[in-house]
Amino acid sequence: MAPFALLGAFLPLDLLGTIFRRSQTSGGDFRFNPHAAIAYLGAAVCLVLVYRSLRRTAPETSFVGMFLLLTTAPPAGWYAFGVALVPQPYRYHHEFELAVALTASLAIAHLLRRFPAAAVPVTAATALTALLLAPVGVAFSTRQLQPRTTAITPADEALLWVGRNIPPDARLMVGGELGFGLNLTLPNPQISNGHEPSSPNRAVPIGVYTIYTGQNAGARDAEISILWLKALGAKAIVVPTKKPCEACLQPFQNPAKFEGQLLKLFENDGWRIYSTGLPGHSAFRIVDQSALIRTRPLNGLDIAQIERFVSSLESRPQSLSIHQTSPSHLTVSGSFSPGEVLSFATTYSPGWRASLKSTGVPLPVHRDALDFMYLVPPPGVPCEIEWTYQGAPLGLRLLTLALRTLEIEHVQ
Repeated sequence: MAPFALLGAFLPLDLLGTIFRRSQTSGGDFRFNPHAAIAYLGAAVCLVLVYRSLRRTAPETSFVGMFLLLTTAPPAGWYAFGVALVPQPYRYHHEFELAVALTASLAIAHLLRRFPAAAVPVTAATALTALLLAPVGVAFSTRQLQPRTTAITPADEALLWVGRNIPPDARLMVGGELGFGLNLTLPNPQISNGHEPSSPNRAVPIGVYTIYTGQNAGARDAEISILWLKALGAKAIVVPTKKPCEACLQPFQNPAKFEGQLLKLFENDGWRIYSTGLPGHSAFRIVDQSALIRTRPLNGLDIAQIERFVSSLESRPQSLSIHQTSPSHLTVSGSFSPGEVLSFATTYSPGWRASLKSTGVPLPVHRDALDFMYLVPPPGVPCEIEWTYQGAPLGLRLLTLALRTLEIEHVQ
């Protein structure tokens, strides 16, 4: 726990708050409820009883007993009673397995110390059990582990094509496990891939679910999905056409729905890449202020505002020049007509600031109903707008305060 607490001190406060909120609904509904209150009370009683019974035992026995209880409670409460003591409790089974192994080892050690004559038969029985279970473990590992080959796989081909043909600042939506590979190898931003608990955006999950499932969209499945892709800023979408392995992902209910609807850029034995036709390549776009999305869609089929927004987006030339010196500092140059706004398809955070580079005059940054940002630039004249992120982590704030305090004391 100590390393995690130390790491948390150097993360932005808004990120910690986001993880706390979003993890409760990522992969299920793990929010606090009356059933959880009863479970917490029962777990606390068990914790007190176990602690009282073990406090006079050896330190290793006390530690293992408490560790076993703490690691057993989340998965056992979830699988046995359907109660979530922590977010995503089913992910704690590895800790539970470790605690069971430690407990078994400690129990056998105590047994052998108490009954020395049983050392040989107990050791022999343990070794025989491990020997019998070894083929089961080998068979399971063989099914799960895939040998690494030097040949280029279809997934490798798709990643190479993206790296060579898609600008690095163009946002993509990547379905399946290829998104994790893209996160490691290419700088392109993605729409939702494995970071849901740390994303404060509440509108993106609505669009992503709609794109993947097409639930209740009927014959308009592809049309509605494309509108969502454009509204969320995706320049291209990568679709797996089949599951390359048993453990691989195929999140699309209908992976062929974009055929004939979008321009196909790439295809091989396993993957297709389509262009959404969205103008421009960055997360910045020019739209009419009257077309901004003002209220969050109730569901993926609530697209009236999204249609108006995308229509405005596609009707305007995206003549913007973007210069990025760091992830927290960008300069956007362009000319804006009256009634136009600069939309930034990045999730809103109060740490973002914008100002005119020539005068330093700040420009208010607003949040739209997709949880993205926008501002109203001065119309009629070319201008450069600086965007900077100034959300400092708690650890850095404390360090800065300490250094300033030392500097003041030194001056005095």
